[in-house]
Amino acid sequence: MPVSVAQASIANVTFPSLGAGSHAIDIAYVPGEGDPHAAVERQFAHPRVQRSGFLQQRSVAVKAAGGFQRRGDPAVQAFCHCSSCRGWLSAPIHAAALWPATSVKVTKGADNLGLYKKTENSHRKFCQTCGAAVLVDHPEVIEADEQPMACALPPRFDPSLPPAVDEARGLRKAYERALERRGATSVGRVMTGDEVPAALGVLHDIANGADWTSAGMPGGNSVATCHDIRSYYEEAALELVDGPLPGGRAMEDWFFEQTEAGRTVLAARAAMRDAGVKFPIWFYMTPGQR
Repeated sequence: MPVSVAQASIANVTFPSLGAGSHAIDIAYVPGEGDPHAAVERQFAHPRVQRSGFLQQRSVAVKAAGGFQRRGDPAVQAFCHCSSCRGWLSAPIHAAALWPATSVKVTKGADNLGLYKKTENSHRKFCQTCGAAVLVDHPEVIEADEQPMACALPPRFDPSLPPAVDEARGLRKAYERALERRGATSVGRVMTGDEVPAALGVLHDIANGADWTSAGMPGGNSVATCHDIRSYYEEAALELVDGPLPGGRAMEDWFFEQTEAGRTVLAARAAMRDAGVKFPIWFYMTPGQR
């Protein structure tokens, strides 16, 4: 499963899909043929995210003598903007793709790869001719210990409504309890809690072909709309959750993988992408790895 990285270094990310006893190779850049002294093309290494497929898989040419053989798709993909990754790549964000070490083989130029052990979990390799970042070997795997979130959702009440709209209405009482208990809410960028069901109706229409510019998107702002919807759901869920309070990633997974609202947001985002809407308008409706 792809993971999202915020303030943590890639070396501290959990890699549950790699399997027990394996370690990861993060290919920072895929070298191509050319002059080893030419400038490095500072682009993302592998910006295809498995769950959304929002960009096609591509390799980024680094003007350095070298080559890789990669077998299969990445086991983990992530975005990181910690200071360590930004410094390593001289870029504002690190779009990382990680393969099991057994699936990556350096076929050319291995003797020209320098090694810098940033930490015991992050062994960085670079071209000794031009200094370009090439790959990172993560010899240890930190296993995830976060438990999936368990939260019972209300049953359907009005089958004539889009499922997400009916679901959001059913969560209204839980949201009100959360608001009364906390005295504050993160909902409010472009709508109130009362307006969340209607906003999901708009996203439902967009997912089914409506033009997002005329569908009635609250505030005309797709990113803020999705922020308010997700905040409404997560605050309501904290009143309904079974067991210990969930972590941030468990909450995210619950919203996008178990709720009708999350599925509707993803469907609307995909429809906007496919319709040629400008990248920032659709991409930031969800965390990047979605």
